[in-house]
Amino acid sequence: MLYTQAKFILRSPSEVTAYLSLLGTPSECTQLEAGRFLSAIHITSNHSITRITFSANKKVLITGEKPKTKLQFSHCTTPVNSKNNLPEIYGENVTSTTIAGFGQNLEAHAIIPAGIELTYYSLPKIQLLQYASRQGFESFLELIEKSNHIHLKTSTFLHLAQGLKSIADQKANTDFGPRDLLLPLSQKQTQSQIKIHNRLNIAHQFIRWCHNNIEGNPPSLDCIAKQLFVSRRTLILAVQDYFDQGPAELLKNMRLQHCHAGLIPSSYRPHQTTDPLSVSQVMELYGFKHRGAFAKSFKDYFGYTPKDTINQFK
Repeated sequence: MLYTQAKFILRSPSEVTAYLSLLGTPSECTQLEAGRFLSAIHITSNHSITRITFSANKKVLITGEKPKTKLQFSHCTTPVNSKNNLPEIYGENVTSTTIAGFGQNLEAHAIIPAGIELTYYSLPKIQLLQYASRQGFESFLELIEKSNHIHLKTSTFLHLAQGLKSIADQKANTDFGPRDLLLPLSQKQTQSQIKIHNRLNIAHQFIRWCHNNIEGNPPSLDCIAKQLFVSRRTLILAVQDYFDQGPAELLKNMRLQHCHAGLIPSSYRPHQTTDPLSVSQVMELYGFKHRGAFAKSFKDYFGYTPKDTINQFK
């Protein structure tokens, strides 16, 4: 792979979804706070490593499948003073000295607060595992099977982060190699076992259900809960716990986001050639029946009307 570097300013969660998919990370981006959306993705890539730095002005959820051929992990690059502002990878906080995301069997599932910058590194999995096996890094091989978070000392973390940055930023090879990467990641005392609470699983299943059933008339919460094999109360509590809003509200907001995306011309949606839809078409597609109520809900959420959306992209 040739050395590449690019930065994109994106104005809808659907654009983030499209760019992440183009970068080999099939994911869905969901906006978790109301208001006008703006995000930035900065990509640096060469023959050995890809770095993706992401930030947004609204709290978002990114969920999807991890690539089978890549080993991905992330860390927070913005200093955070409050636990409420820490990103979460599958329900666990990512501090400024935490490396997260090693667990092989986990889907990508990250909640990123507004204004927080999260950096993802992606490396070839097979080559790194082969090197670890040859060099006797058995604890690293155990790590990616059983652990999801690694809490490092500040000095160790800074050395590791700087080394990875030097590889991604430079076109030529650096002195920082696989051994320098595996040594700090193999410290058993720093590992954190995967802990996925039942409510988080339910909340995640609900999000998956929403993505798979985003079109058409939304069923009742009782019907959705029945499909997920949980009670209505359990579903409400699980979604409220992790997304600070009820399932009905979250599903409605996700449908509004898809309506917003449908109104945007294809020139603003990478690798999509379909023409933008009319207001009536998006309403029908995503289950909104009354134009006046739809326009009010749209404006309450985004801060501007569907017509304003169409006009800002002309």
